[in-house]
Amino acid sequence: RQVDQLRRGCPGQQFAQAIGRCVTQAAFFRALSHIGFWCVEAHESNVDIISAWFASGHVSPRIEVVPQLADSSLLRRLGDAGLACTGFNSTFVASIGTREDEPVDDGVAVVRVGLEEFVTTVLEVSGASFERYIARETEVRVRHEGSEWWLYRGALAGTTCGWARMRVVDGAAALCGANVAEHSRRAGVQAAMLRQRLADATASGCDLAVAQAEPGTTSQRNMERCGLQLAYHKALWTT
Repeated sequence: RQVDQLRRGCPGQQFAQAIGRCVTQAAFFRALSHIGFWCVEAHESNVDIISAWFASGHVSPRIEVVPQLADSSLLRRLGDAGLACTGFNSTFVASIGTREDEPVDDGVAVVRVGLEEFVTTVLEVSGASFERYIARETEVRVRHEGSEWWLYRGALAGTTCGWARMRVVDGAAALCGANVAEHSRRAGVQAAMLRQRLADATASGCDLAVAQAEPGTTSQRNMERCGLQLAYHKALWTT
C-alpha cells in the first residue's frame, strides 16, 4: 500500500529501481528529491540497473536493503560497485483507530501551520546559513506544496524549537520527518509532535501509520511509547 501511494503521489515522475521493499514517502524525499523509489527483487543482477539509473541522473546512489531479503552475493556485489554500508534505519507501523487524548508536557505546544510558516520554522530550527538560505527555502517549499502534507510547528515555553510533517493519502499516514533544535531536546517536544500527528491522522480517518527512525534512538523509543511497532530494518548503502 505504501508503494501504491508513492506511485499515485508522483504522477509523471520517473521511478528509480531500488533494492528493498515497502519504501516510504519519507525515504523517497530524503533520497532523490522528487524522483520516486521503486522496489525490485533483492538480487545481485539488479545492482547494475540501479547504479546506471542513479548515474544517468547525476545522483549519488542510495540503496536501502532489507537484511532478511539479502544474501552474501548481493552484499559482495554492492561492495564491488563501490558502495558501502553507511547506516541503518528501522520502519515502524501501527494500526490506528480511536485514540484518547494524552497529556502534553508543561510548556510544550504543537500547532498545525501553513506552508509559509512551516518554511520559516524549518529554516529557523535547522539554523541554515545565510549563503544557503535561498536554496534551502526553495527546496522546503517545493517539497511540501501538495494538499496531502500536514505541517507542524513545535514550541517550548513559547519559543519555536521544532518542526514535523505528515503525509496523508488513502487512509494511511506517513510520519515522515521531524526535528527539534538541540538546545530544546529532552523536553518532550518530539514526543508531543508525534502524538499530535497520530491524533490528527486518526481524526482524519486513517487506519495505518508508518514512521522511520535510526535504531536505538530517542525517536525509536518515542514511537514505541506511542504504539508503533517495528516492522523491519533497512541497511543503507551509499558511495
